[in-house]
Amino acid sequence: MSSWLAPISETTKSALNIVKSIGPLLISQSDGVSESYVRHLSRLASVEAAKELVHREIDIYCKAKELLFQQYVEADELKRIQIKRDIEYIASDIRHLKIVETAINSFPDSPQSSDQVSVDEKAPASENKTISLHWLDKFSEFSRSMNEDWRADLLSRALATESTTPGSISLRALWLLGTLEDEIFKAFATILDLCSVIDQTLMILETNQDFMKRSIPNCELGEKISISNLLYILGDVGLLASPDTWRNLPQGYRFPVKYNSHNYYVESSSDSISLGGVIPSPLGLSIASLYQPKYNSLGEEIFLSWINGLSKTVTVTKI
Repeated sequence: MSSWLAPISETTKSALNIVKSIGPLLISQSDGVSESYVRHLSRLASVEAAKELVHREIDIYCKAKELLFQQYVEADELKRIQIKRDIEYIASDIRHLKIVETAINSFPDSPQSSDQVSVDEKAPASENKTISLHWLDKFSEFSRSMNEDWRADLLSRALATESTTPGSISLRALWLLGTLEDEIFKAFATILDLCSVIDQTLMILETNQDFMKRSIPNCELGEKISISNLLYILGDVGLLASPDTWRNLPQGYRFPVKYNSHNYYVESSSDSISLGGVIPSPLGLSIASLYQPKYNSLGEEIFLSWINGLSKTVTVTKI
């Protein structure tokens, strides 16, 4: 490759990974065969250009769907069967493309000179690492389904994350995103809403007070749902670590703790600090990385109860 072709930014590489997830036959490109497709990607100069490409695809599919609806009205019964199948197939493509669009829109625009390219052939292999085809196949399958808003949002976040760091979202985590029952997601999301961040670990802290049977405010699963109820619902899913999981932080170790706007440093001057409670499993943490937790007053109460219950040998400093 010519020396004047400058390598692109990491953000643009991530955006192009997302564009590639659509496949080589872009309807908006008249020369849609693979070689021409690669040449076209090489001309993309910014994230903004990649966004425009995905937007054009959606627009073309939507117009095609409208035309098929018009044909359906005038068609005979036999022809209507075929048109109905075509409409359903295009509708699934539109669902897929809209999730892709949400993922690519999460990246900030990064304008570059029009003579810059998206692939540097001389770059190390790790820099040009792409998403596995098997991962993309599974993502395509799930994103074409009629998804709830929360699932579509998490799938778009998964694609954005995997495009930035291929291999970071495992196939098992992706499969769970695509098949998770609505009740189980809402139960796990509520657990995450209640979690504090303790030395970069999510957990509902065990305290001197029994919060496990308290009704959770604003819980989507019902007014009288407790943490104990959520643990029962999530019992066999693999999203939570064993109840016997504990963390021991050594004497003199200073670590950050947080819930919502409450931020502190904690340090024990005499003894180690043992932390137990409800902790997501590695699989749960993978899903949690895609979820934006919401404030819950019970989560705040648990966190402050733990802070106030620390021994006098523990120093708590507000950040």
